[in-house]
Amino acid sequence: MQFIKKRKVPTVIGIIFCSVIALICFAVLCGPADEVTLAVKGGALGIMAVLLVFLVWGIFELRRKQAGITISQEGITDHTTLLGCGFVPWSNVEKIIIASHRGHSSAFFKLHDSKPVLDQSPGRFARFVNILYNLFGCLVVVNMQGYKVKEQEIASLLEATYGQIGTIEYKQ
Repeated sequence: MQFIKKRKVPTVIGIIFCSVIALICFAVLCGPADEVTLAVKGGALGIMAVLLVFLVWGIFELRRKQAGITISQEGITDHTTLLGCGFVPWSNVEKIIIASHRGHSSAFFKLHDSKPVLDQSPGRFARFVNILYNLFGCLVVVNMQGYKVKEQEIASLLEATYGQIGTIEYKQ
């Protein structure tokens, strides 16, 4: 069993970026009333509300101790984000497609039965999981960036575990 930890640097950068933009919006809100129109203030308030959601999400992501994926002989456990699909046994994986685009790779897991993954998804994220299925034709997508190991090492672990019993297809 191999646990691959998610890097926290991208999340920290995102939190800093959101904080800076939120401060700029706050400065617009606090600006002189005669120089800033009501529409601009409303827009700034809306942007701040969206950024607040991202900031809270980012803080929760930073605090998660087990953020990452676990690859074992039994299957893969995705606990990369709050939307992680949980444990998927290899027996439920029809095939894995590793697709690369502009230097970034993702592993798409085609499943025999999607019900166990949907049952593990928190209720409030079930709609997101359905959107994922409609976009990619699969419920489990693992972005191979943002980990403390290189993409090739994740692909090698998938080959060493699932590759012995199933098909891994590579697409460019």
